[in-house]
Amino acid sequence: MPGQRSRRGCKDKVPRRSRATLGKILRNPVGRFASDYAAPLTAPTTMSILRSLAAGFAGAIVLTALHETVRRLRPHDAPRMDVLGERGLRKLLRLEDLPQPDHATAYSATMFGDVLTNSLYYSLVGSGRHSLGRGVGLGVAAGVGGVLLPGPLGLGTVPSRRTPQTEAMTVAWYTIGGLVAGLAARRGK
Repeated sequence: MPGQRSRRGCKDKVPRRSRATLGKILRNPVGRFASDYAAPLTAPTTMSILRSLAAGFAGAIVLTALHETVRRLRPHDAPRMDVLGERGLRKLLRLEDLPQPDHATAYSATMFGDVLTNSLYYSLVGSGRHSLGRGVGLGVAAGVGGVLLPGPLGLGTVPSRRTPQTEAMTVAWYTIGGLVAGLAARRGK
């Protein structure tokens, strides 16, 4: 057997590989094991998923409440994301040749869809020490998308770009929603 003494008392010619020697072979130029760079392979637990979903729901509720409150207080320049949602719903129904709902039904479906999709989006904050930064980043990205994307998607630009204040409020509110989601994720750990 390699590395063991033979009957004559001499070591075999094949050198025994120690962990240190094998470690040197596996080291990268920086001098660390490649396994030191790999993320740990742990599956998210049910509790961490539920915490993330709850944080996303908190951010979505705050965002929707903010939209609806300011829409009623400042109708002249408040972002009308509900109008964009209704237009998107009607456009999808038209593409599938489905009947168009009345205004109240379309509004209710849009509010439900907004809370659901924003909850799922904001749940990407995850949990842990960087959740607050992720929440702010997700909020800013959603706000900028809410200002820039409706026009190219064929939903019109007036609901989110009526005035510079409308654009600023859109980005700020989505950022606040992300901030709340990030704070809720931090509190939930």
